[in-house]
Amino acid sequence: VLIILGGAIVLVGGYLISLLAPSLFPVAASAEAGPIDQLFQVMLFLGGVVFMLVEGLLIVSIVRFRARKGETGDGANFNGNITLEVIWTIIPAIVVVFITLYSYQVWVDIRAPKDDELLIEANGQRFVWSFTYTDPLDRLAELNTQTFSDNVLHTYVGRPVRLKMYTSDVNHAFWVPTMRIKQDLLAGRETEIGFTPTVAGRYRVVCAELCGSGHGAMYS
Repeated sequence: VLIILGGAIVLVGGYLISLLAPSLFPVAASAEAGPIDQLFQVMLFLGGVVFMLVEGLLIVSIVRFRARKGETGDGANFNGNITLEVIWTIIPAIVVVFITLYSYQVWVDIRAPKDDELLIEANGQRFVWSFTYTDPLDRLAELNTQTFSDNVLHTYVGRPVRLKMYTSDVNHAFWVPTMRIKQDLLAGRETEIGFTPTVAGRYRVVCAELCGSGHGAMYS
């Protein structure tokens, strides 16, 4: 009965800890934010269960196996338990495989190409972002140009965006916390990331890769 009660407390405690997930993140402003936040919540639940289990066993051990008044001898000698060692090897292995498969599926889903994507080239260089658009409104012909560039990333609610990213110098990392996307820009390579904005607003684009003395000011 005590084991069942303890297991229930551990599971409920892990679940309550997982409920903190929404309060830890900024506003979710993209279609990709949902599955990513859900994955984080599952991982927080699993981590919460482990935390409750370990801390609970620690407290029980401190109380149950404490030295009583007047005791001066050595404690009982335990040489190990094969069954317990097998269990605590198998269960974490299953959990790790589950997290790997689940997170990989989320990664595949959010990176899959979508219809009617707005193609934008993103360039990172110390210490500024620049974005080049290819006629997103079909109005550039009036201006006798095929592309335009800006230091601000402009998107449309409900229209998927595909960013082709380059760096002009060292490695950078394109990160928009509200969109839940982050992708490295690697010297000599093209990388890409996609997302679909769902909430209108002004959100910060930052560099998440230490790139020099002005790294902290590399935002848009």
